[in-house]
Amino acid sequence: MLSFLRPAGLAVLGLALALPAAAQSTAEIGSLRFISTVTVANDRMIDGTLVGGLSGIDYDSAADLWYLISDDKSENNPARFYTARLTFTAGRLASVAIEHAVTLLQADGQP
Repeated sequence: MLSFLRPAGLAVLGLALALPAAAQSTAEIGSLRFISTVTVANDRMIDGTLVGGLSGIDYDSAADLWYLISDDKSENNPARFYTARLTFTAGRLASVAIEHAVTLLQADGQP
């Protein structure tokens, strides 16, 4: 698990990005290739939340936007996900720009 006490490495992000473009369909994945990791500073704040506990990623190709889920068990901030833009150069992950935090809400509208 990623810790808030140390820089949060996005190794999971690197693994997820290793999926070939064809993997976005329901076809079976034949292989993976590790691309890269990115380190997020342990004091990085986005929209008043401490970034960390990042454990999953998904991509919205229509919006060219990535979604990063935080699983810090609401110890530091309410359950949330982040939106991000990723930049690639020469087949490598060059940067991650985390843009917004989105709090997950219960049916009654409470975090």
